Amino acid sequence: MKKFYLASASPRRREILDIMGIPHTVLTSPADESVDTVLTPKEAGEILAARKALALKNRLISEEKFDSDTLILAADTL
Repeated sequence: MKKFYLASASPRRREILDIMGIPHTVLTSPADESVDTVLTPKEAGEILAARKALALKNRLISEEKFDSDTLILAADTL
């Protein structure tokens, strides 16, 4: 069975997953959310989302909760 983690405390993202009937666990990502100001908003959003997903993956690995059935949804809006 897949384990689905939302790497965000966003109430709207949780609501969307709930409406869609997708079981998930909310775990905020420990990622650094600072970005270089020379990036475009699109670039910054992509980098932050990837950084959040990787940081949560590393957290789950360290807690021995990550395997091939683990899915992580990370997003960022600027």
